[in-house]
Amino acid sequence: MNDVVGYEPKPVGEHSAPGERTAVRPRLTTTIRILIWASLLVAGVLALCAVPAANIGALRDGFGDIATRSGPGVVAAAHLYDDLADMDGRVATMLVVGDGAGQTWDDAYKAYQNDQTDAAQRLELLGTRIDAIPGGPAAYIGVENGLNLYVQEIAQAMYVDDQAHDQAAAAPPADALSRFQEADELMHRAGTGVLAEAQALVDDGRSTVDAAYYGAFGTIGQLRIWGILLTVFLVLALLVVQRELVWTFKRRVNPPLALATVLTIIFGVLLFSALDAAHADYVTQKADAFDSVVVLWQDRAVAADMNASESRWLLDNQSGTPASRVAETGEQSLFNGEEQFTASEPGDTEHGAQYAADLDRWTKTLQSEPNGAAAAGPATGFTDGYLATELANITFPGEQTAAVAAVRAYDVYIDDDGKYRYLVNGGTPAADAADYLNGQFAKDFAAYTAAIDSTAKIDQRQFAEAAEHGGDGLGPWLWMPAGWAVLTVALIVSGFLPRLREYRRF
Repeated sequence: MNDVVGYEPKPVGEHSAPGERTAVRPRLTTTIRILIWASLLVAGVLALCAVPAANIGALRDGFGDIATRSGPGVVAAAHLYDDLADMDGRVATMLVVGDGAGQTWDDAYKAYQNDQTDAAQRLELLGTRIDAIPGGPAAYIGVENGLNLYVQEIAQAMYVDDQAHDQAAAAPPADALSRFQEADELMHRAGTGVLAEAQALVDDGRSTVDAAYYGAFGTIGQLRIWGILLTVFLVLALLVVQRELVWTFKRRVNPPLALATVLTIIFGVLLFSALDAAHADYVTQKADAFDSVVVLWQDRAVAADMNASESRWLLDNQSGTPASRVAETGEQSLFNGEEQFTASEPGDTEHGAQYAADLDRWTKTLQSEPNGAAAAGPATGFTDGYLATELANITFPGEQTAAVAAVRAYDVYIDDDGKYRYLVNGGTPAADAADYLNGQFAKDFAAYTAAIDSTAKIDQRQFAEAAEHGGDGLGPWLWMPAGWAVLTVALIVSGFLPRLREYRRF
């Protein structure tokens, strides 16, 4: 044998006693084998370090992207849609009230101006990040150009209306009504109208958020797989090498390598815990909070369009022209469709007493069984629509109470609509219908939108908190893999140096 296990060679110049085994210099292959072991372990450490180091930054940035870039862009687009729909309703209100209702007219005009200012701000916000939305620039230009034309038409309509005097309720000058109808066509034209382009911004923006969300899930999945494989490999390699060293050097344990093994296991456990926490924070941020925020803003926008439809309907009803009769039917159909977007039952596509009765039953079920909000919709037939979607996604403290309050307020609003239709269709003077529309109806509409806002605020707060928590949780992992790798490599080197000295070639 060229290697003597556990044998220390005598210094050069000393002679062996009779019968004593002579020292034999170790072979070069023994040293190479030790170096290969060490290199293999160091490579495993660097590989395990590189996997999170290369991906954690992007994973952490994903929280910020959804929270500060793509997510707010979608909310801004949904808010923009609400502003646009409400603008149209405020103009219709001004045309409905006629003379003698100065405060109502003034309030509607102020609201119109506020909507216009807010819409401009939302467009400015969207413009700073529009390139991140597929198809966003074209839809953005469509909204901007269409809104400019709409505002010009409305300015002319209001000028004509302002010049007329002694107007009855819902009886504006024919030219003012005609210009308003042209502006309304710009707003509601199917496919290319301002509202359609705004909805395209919402939809395209949501696809961007979805891509970031599922991309983060893909990154987490890859980190889990490679983390498992590399952690198991490195731990097994450390154990095998320690076994070889024990067998070769007749020592029970190599303390530095044992400590490196423990640190690797701890590192792997912490990595998987961080990934699980990040996964949970992404679900909270996007699926639980953001999706609800967008659904509620879209519900608010639909409510604004429904409310505007009521005023336009009265204008068409009182005009009496053949074209207005057609438009009146269209407004009724529009309102019925918006009802289905808010809360719908399978097979129920028309407004009527049955819809209102079913909605009453849903509301009572929610009030009597508040803990079963998610099941109350299907149990009563309401399985689709924005409100049903929100109730199926109750996640945070206080959210269920707020969402049930929104359903209750919507139920009151629909009951108001039934009374309003009765007034208009029953031959009641237009002034009475207008008073109801701008009185109790407007009050209950404000209560409904306030309930939606209260629910959205809960989700909005959780959306921001989940993004902050997720980013903070991954923050240490920007430097932790490198720190662990340096320490572990140092332990591996210190574990092998004594063995190399024992087996040095001389």
